[in-house]
Amino acid sequence: MTVLPNASAVNLIFYGTPGTGKTWQLQQLQQQYTEQLAQQDHDTFLTEKIRELSWREVICLVFLEEKRLLRVPEILNHPLMRCKVQLTNRKENISQTIWGTLMRHSALDSSTVKYNPDKRSSLALFDKDEAGLWFLLPSAKDDIAHLAKLLKIIERGAQAAEVIQRYSFVTFHQSYSYEDFVEGLRPVLDDDENSQIRYEIRRGIFLELCERARLDPAHPYALFIDEINRGNVSKIFGELISLIELDKRQGRTNILEAVLPYSHSKFSVPANVSIYASMNAADRSLSPIDIALRRRFQFVEMQPDYEL
Repeated sequence: MTVLPNASAVNLIFYGTPGTGKTWQLQQLQQQYTEQLAQQDHDTFLTEKIRELSWREVICLVFLEEKRLLRVPEILNHPLMRCKVQLTNRKENISQTIWGTLMRHSALDSSTVKYNPDKRSSLALFDKDEAGLWFLLPSAKDDIAHLAKLLKIIERGAQAAEVIQRYSFVTFHQSYSYEDFVEGLRPVLDDDENSQIRYEIRRGIFLELCERARLDPAHPYALFIDEINRGNVSKIFGELISLIELDKRQGRTNILEAVLPYSHSKFSVPANVSIYASMNAADRSLSPIDIALRRRFQFVEMQPDYEL
């Protein structure tokens, strides 16, 4: 059985006994949200390359591309760094983060960087001259070789063989939480003078997908949840359990918005996001969770195919 995504979004759960192809069905549907582009737009291409990089790695990319000495404001205003900033929830103290990263990864024998040696990283990458201009250390070449290769890919740009996946996949389990799914606080080690741990708001997998879908309304997106009944669905979805109803999406007549508890920002689910899930009926019967999900999901039973 193959269920193709409709023109509009769907909420659908495959359920049945083990070995009836529920997870396989999710994998087949993922192909409907995968596209090999003739030419990916540059902004999307750049975002995908920068998304997982640290501040330190992006700073190194900026130096590699500019091939000259730079001041902190020049690093901050570089297109690669602006892309990194847009991918985070931080709106303040970015200059301080860049400055702290440079100081923390400066050479121990530097005559111009006044920084506590005990707080410096063992990975020395940067130094500055008497005028306060920063540069990459020649000795850092081997440590940033992978970034040099990445820069060549970025400068080359999107190619015809680029593949974009407009979906996310997650497996629910007993420890999976609202903070993993929607948003929550996550510890981050500051690259500033104190190198202290701070906490910042991070989007969960569903919120990240919804943000991608919101910026690209012309294409369908999907979230695939394996073993949905192994998690505490009410706790994981929280207030989003109402927002995922198809008639309460963005642009629909009964649109619903919620104020998220950590970022305090208004949120509604885009109309171009489908949710597919699998449910193992042997792990837990439908009765404990179908009250919450029945009105919001279509249930498709996967029965054994004895020929297989």
